[in-house]
Amino acid sequence: MGELKLKEKQNSQKEEKILIKDVAGAILAGGKSKRFGSDKRFFKINGKTLLEIMCEKLRAVFESKYISTEKNFEIKLSENKIEIPDFKIVYDKYHDIGPISGIVSVLNEIPEIGCVFVPCDMPFLPEKILFFLSEFKEFDIVYFNLNGKIYPIPGYYSKNLIPKIEKMISQGIFALKYLTQNYKGKKLEVGEKEFEKLGAKIEDMKNINEIKDI
Repeated sequence: MGELKLKEKQNSQKEEKILIKDVAGAILAGGKSKRFGSDKRFFKINGKTLLEIMCEKLRAVFESKYISTEKNFEIKLSENKIEIPDFKIVYDKYHDIGPISGIVSVLNEIPEIGCVFVPCDMPFLPEKILFFLSEFKEFDIVYFNLNGKIYPIPGYYSKNLIPKIEKMISQGIFALKYLTQNYKGKKLEVGEKEFEKLGAKIEDMKNINEIKDI
């Protein structure tokens, strides 16, 4: 039954693209780019920064769009001559604990039932992955497990997770993989077969951590 339901949802992607309204989209852009050597959010590929590339992907899918980041981010946007008035900036509630801070900060902010989160450094990610993740809002977590590797991001996270995440943080547990593997509520792990049916490739999930990754 679960597999049939998954196939039915995949088929719906063939319909005309309409902006998603009941699920938000957010870019996690609070990293420090330690391995990259500079602020990779503003590194350009074919004339566009990584941040701008990810913004374009979310614009094609979601009506409500957010960026989770640190304070003074607007100054950096201005310095790099980037304007994104259609994105609401959410400051990370916690510092130096990784993407889990951005996730709970955005979930506390949005009026929608949940949010699809993407990193700022995944420029090859196809939009169809975002549409796919947004269709499973009956779950609290939707993430990928490809070739034995857990991908918490990109993923869908619902507002129902806020108490669980806050408790994890209070206990000093910051790993999203811990959340995906230990959450006892409604979650969906998407494997290779379903991923391939989307026409996606594992290379699409590549993060740009160093210059050589481009």
